[in-house]
Amino acid sequence: MYRLFLNEIIDCIKKYKMITEKDTVLVGVSGGIDSISLLYSLYYLKDDLKCNLIVAHANHGLRGEQSDREAEFVKEIASELKMPYVREKIDVLGYMTEKGLSKQAAARELRYALFEKAARQYSANKVALGHTADDQAETVLMRLLRGSGAKGIAGIKPVRDGKIIRPLIEIKRDEIIEFVKEKGLKFVEDPSNLEPYYLRNKIRLELISLLKKEYNPNIVDTLRETAEIIGDEDEFLEDYCSKILSDVSSLKGSGLIEIDVLKLKNFHIAIQRRIIRIALKMLKGDLLRISAIHVEDILNSINKGFSGKSLFLPDGIRVLYEYDKLKLFREAEVEEEAEVRFDIPLKIPGETILSKPEYKFIAEIISPVDFVAAGFSLRNKYTAFFDMDKLKGALRVRNRIEGDIFHPSGMKGSKKLKEFFIDEKIPRRERDSIPLIVLGNTILWIVGKRVADIGKVDDNTKRILKISVAGTKTL
Repeated sequence: MYRLFLNEIIDCIKKYKMITEKDTVLVGVSGGIDSISLLYSLYYLKDDLKCNLIVAHANHGLRGEQSDREAEFVKEIASELKMPYVREKIDVLGYMTEKGLSKQAAARELRYALFEKAARQYSANKVALGHTADDQAETVLMRLLRGSGAKGIAGIKPVRDGKIIRPLIEIKRDEIIEFVKEKGLKFVEDPSNLEPYYLRNKIRLELISLLKKEYNPNIVDTLRETAEIIGDEDEFLEDYCSKILSDVSSLKGSGLIEIDVLKLKNFHIAIQRRIIRIALKMLKGDLLRISAIHVEDILNSINKGFSGKSLFLPDGIRVLYEYDKLKLFREAEVEEEAEVRFDIPLKIPGETILSKPEYKFIAEIISPVDFVAAGFSLRNKYTAFFDMDKLKGALRVRNRIEGDIFHPSGMKGSKKLKEFFIDEKIPRRERDSIPLIVLGNTILWIVGKRVADIGKVDDNTKRILKISVAGTKTL
């Protein structure tokens, strides 16, 4: 009977290409029935698989002396099987408090960190964990009850990141119990698994039992197969949408992703959701604490046109929608610059340096003859020309102040500078960094944007003030 059990495991390993010849596999062993079955199964198969095995145990320290006895139990098993053994006591409660996590989430993060460290220590390229078909069924139901998309319903991946493997993922717990009985294997029982306080335990002890009895005796297989199908489709869509993301977005440094909303809207809403999730994962490194409601809030902000709206997501992630650009960034890495005030004289002729933001202004007096000879090639958004004799007073370089009025060249009347910025779709957080060339309180030039009607060159102009900008990040 146990040979059939081992054949099922080796079929699963081959199906998902979990282990290849000469792999070194770190086996996570808690001492419970699932992980003990995993360890002995791989031990019996190691010659067929031609792999090396190492035992790793995380002592959670949550049950005092009992936790220590479990660590000793696993050590004895590793010694009997003549396998290297690594263990470490982890501070679940301290980490839980520090990170604001649940006890289960804190234990999981610390456990995976230990396995990663131990794998490096022993040059292990695979980490085997004892998740079973029953764990898969419980996970699918738990995520359905909490609300989840396809990625959540796909459940536990048989192979994650090419390193985390789960050889028992298609094996039911009933089969494991039979295997343990037949081989006379010892294991330790975690009493908390029998307490229906946690959602997973309630699903295991109550809901699945009810479903088996009243609806589908093969519910574990049904849910596992469903997760497998959805997982395959999820993998395809993830790859497809990752390629789309590169077409509709750009990286603005290490901590900022900018998505073109007009391009994003060309795709079906299901694709939009997934693209946003992939972008968040790229930025954050994972999707822990990111829920479906966060993605829906982002989509609502762009579909309802809430330009300028910020959303604050867990772990310091901020999402800002401005003028058809969706910006996702870590606040700690891409902080909005504190308000910078500047107001300095413009040297005529000569160079004027503005250090923050970085601009260099070059002012010179040229004749109308030189102006005509140069033609319109000089006229770009970072070069402006004025009739010097119409400018009575000193010119300055400053940023905006409350109440600024601007009279754009070629337009009748004036408008508030704030209205000009809105019309030009200039993001609010960029407006203070745009230099203005002013005469008194009269704006002559919004640098890089528009010149004023005041002081414009005409047929009677004798001296032309040419102001150009060089050496700036904007160019």
